[in-house]
Parts: sequence; structure tokens; C-alpha cells
Amino acid sequence: MTDFKLDTALASAAQRRRPVRTVAASGRIYFWQSGSLWIGQGRGRSEWHEHHAHQLALALQGNFRFRADRNGVWTEYTATVVPSHCAHEFELEGASVAHLFVEPESTEGRALSMQFGAGGLAALPVAPARAAAALLREALQGHADAEAMKATARAAVALLAGTAGPVPAS
Repeated sequence: MTDFKLDTALASAAQRRRPVRTVAASGRIYFWQSGSLWIGQGRGRSEWHEHHAHQLALALQGNFRFRADRNGVWTEYTATVVPSHCAHEFELEGASVAHLFVEPESTEGRALSMQFGAGGLAALPVAPARAAAALLREALQGHADAEAMKATARAAVALLAGTAGPVPAS
């Protein structure tokens, strides 16, 4: 009888634990002086975390979810900004995504801070987000080399930060 109670207690404790789902992804990473691009396809959930860089997340195919409250509801996005030091989790199920990380002290980072502040997760404006996602998708599908991918990523950041020319409506 004692063994049965111990087994039952262990099984009950295992059920109470939140399942850990790690992110499994494949893709490419590119770095430049004030930022980086992480682009590819993935599945799973990140750990609760924050980082110094602003994060711009764009769905190239599908969508993803974020939350900025550890016990809060998940919000689905196709394009979002995560301001510097905003704690969050990220989840996706087979989507193709581009994550652009931008140092807040850079020209584009300061522009993002002015545009979005530090209020937390926010959807990116539709027209520049679509334009940036299209640039990155085309570069990825066209097998652009590393220098072309970095130039495309920097152009996408400029579109999203508002430091590039006007964005055509789509």
C-alpha cells in the first residue's frame, strides 16, 4: 500500500508541473553592428525571458503568439514589437518567422523607442510590416547570400523604425 501511495503522489506531482515545450527551429542567423536577424521555421515555446535589444517579429508564413504576463493570455500576431527589457514568452507551431533584434542605442533603436515606447508588446503597423516581411521572404526564398540578407534585414528595420522613405500602402 505504501508503494501505491508513493507512486500516486509522484504521478500527481508530475501532472501539476507545467509541460516544458522547447523551441525547435531551423534557419539562419545574421549579425551586424547594431542588430541581428534570426530567420527560419520553428515550433514550440520559448522560456520566459527579456533582452536589451528591441525585438521585431514578423511572420513570413503563418503566425505566432506572444505574452508579456507570465500567467496571461496568449495573443496571436503576424507582426509585433517587443521593446527593450520587456519580459515575454513566444510560441509558434511550424510558422516561418523573422526576428530582428535592434540595439536601443542605434538610430533605428531610438526611432523604435520613440514610436513604440516601453509600454510592452504591440502590433506593428500593417503596411511597413507587410513590406518588411515581403523583403525578407523574397531574400530567403531567393537564397540571398549573407551580405544581401544583412542589407535586406537592415532595410526591413529601417522600414519598421520609420527611418526609411515612405512605405507604399498594400
